[in-house]
Amino acid sequence: MRMYLPKTKILMAFFMVGAIFMSCSSDDSGDSGNLDGVPSGEIVALELRNETLTGFSGLSRNEGSQKWWSHTTSDFNFSGCGEEGEDYSYDGLGYYAFYPDGSMYSKSGINGTPTYLQEWEWTDSSLSAIYVRGETSVPFTVTYLNEDNVVYGSNQSVGGGCSLTSYEQLGDPHYVD
Repeated sequence: MRMYLPKTKILMAFFMVGAIFMSCSSDDSGDSGNLDGVPSGEIVALELRNETLTGFSGLSRNEGSQKWWSHTTSDFNFSGCGEEGEDYSYDGLGYYAFYPDGSMYSKSGINGTPTYLQEWEWTDSSLSAIYVRGETSVPFTVTYLNEDNVVYGSNQSVGGGCSLTSYEQLGDPHYVD
């Protein structure tokens, strides 16, 4: 059963609110050392990371074709926040693309129309984490990056001993010229 576009937009808006919520925490640097529950796996060699994520060998539209990732899961797990059961997970929210110019787009179906979502960039020359920029920057550690999977996650302190570990998992890529 296909999700209707308005429901998809509502869920994507909720994901963006979650990203903004994380970015407004008291510890914007993140804690990449404590990503319990975040899937991890093979990460390609440094020189292949940009092309593996975007479909392009550089940060401009040169050789290659745009890589569109199928959304698998967006997961938000709270810890030390009082009542348990405040965890959220969303599956199958369409497709995401990391354009080489630093913009990120989404679409509800593989043949859908791309819609601007936010900005992204590598955090440094090690290409081991990305910033996802909505209202503010959130650093996400890349825990899995190969031809078929990408996972990036973050642990944020949200105050009062409460923390949030979140991640996005994408897979089943398609290429569009």
